[in-house]
Amino acid sequence: MKKGDFAFRFMLVASIIALLFSCGGDEATTNPTTNSGIRWVGTSFVFDDEPQKKNYSFMLFYYDGCYYCNQFKAVTLADQEVIKILKESFNTTKINAFADSQVIFRDSSVSCNEFATDICGVKGYPTGLFFKDTGIYIGRFEGYVPPATFKLYLKAVLDGTFRTQ
Repeated sequence: MKKGDFAFRFMLVASIIALLFSCGGDEATTNPTTNSGIRWVGTSFVFDDEPQKKNYSFMLFYYDGCYYCNQFKAVTLADQEVIKILKESFNTTKINAFADSQVIFRDSSVSCNEFATDICGVKGYPTGLFFKDTGIYIGRFEGYVPPATFKLYLKAVLDGTFRTQ
């Protein structure tokens, strides 16, 4: 291996890793733990077999300036019981659907908006999707959900009774 090949490969791997986290916005990349302990991870934790991966995943689609998205993050995701359940049982990923960046999905690079609307079928914000194992779709909710309702959703996902709202 030539000296230049190593530098090129290193930069390529670093760029791919950065892309995995880019749709989450600056908050997810510079501080993956927010809202008093929720650890935001890249989409590879939902769709691939990552080390330390949990059996269930929660993916939040939002956009900057969305009132109900901000309410969901500030109120629902700040609830201590919600934080506890997410930390213990879920890989948590958030995607800014209008971010000017790419996400890696099944070995392809797509825009965050294309991933949200075309691949995941998001029609409004916020939208939450639940998955098990390596990306097996369980269900979704759309719109603001208060903490008490979200806790019921999380528990229903874990016990296998969740139905799309």
